[in-house]
Amino acid sequence: MTERFAFYGLASNLMTFLTNELGQSTATAAKHINTWLGVSYLFPILGAFLADSILGRFKTVLLSSFVYLLGMVMLPLSVTVVAPRLREKAFFTALYVMAVGEGGHKPCVMTFAADQFGEASAEEKATKTSFFNYWYLCIVLGSSIAVLALIFIQERVSWSAGFSVIAGSVGIAVVIFLIGIPRYRKQVPVGSPLTRVAQVIVAASKNGD
Repeated sequence: MTERFAFYGLASNLMTFLTNELGQSTATAAKHINTWLGVSYLFPILGAFLADSILGRFKTVLLSSFVYLLGMVMLPLSVTVVAPRLREKAFFTALYVMAVGEGGHKPCVMTFAADQFGEASAEEKATKTSFFNYWYLCIVLGSSIAVLALIFIQERVSWSAGFSVIAGSVGIAVVIFLIGIPRYRKQVPVGSPLTRVAQVIVAASKNGD
């Protein structure tokens, strides 16, 4: 919920910030936004590979959460303590740190949640279904609240206040995630999918011979 709240709280009003606060033209701002969104949607490919091959889903979610939080903390700092001549560079650095964090979070967090429910128990199967219903509800709530409330804070109070609310929400979520660590079910990495693909190709070529 907080990840969607943070993402849409930033993305939905990013054009206004870049044009009004950083003085960019509409075309330049649109190019920067599209580039950032593209990178944010490409990094999950790498995150999924690392989770399945090396780190496992739990470690990937944990590390990416801290990276995402770091980017969020950098946002309000970029519009307050950073010198005006460095503000644009600091802001975009924060955005791309967030994109790296998204790369580990997006492909793993839902599957990690599914790992917490067993398939042998009918009760756990029912709980899993209920969990994902609430999951989707929280995603919609987080996105809706961000669009309605955060834009108001950013434009009527200050951008630093709006970014601070985002960072604070992600910080609370990370703390809650850390509290649950002793209870999580953690799956081990299954190895590189590229290795399995190569094995299939080799076996197919041998059968062809």
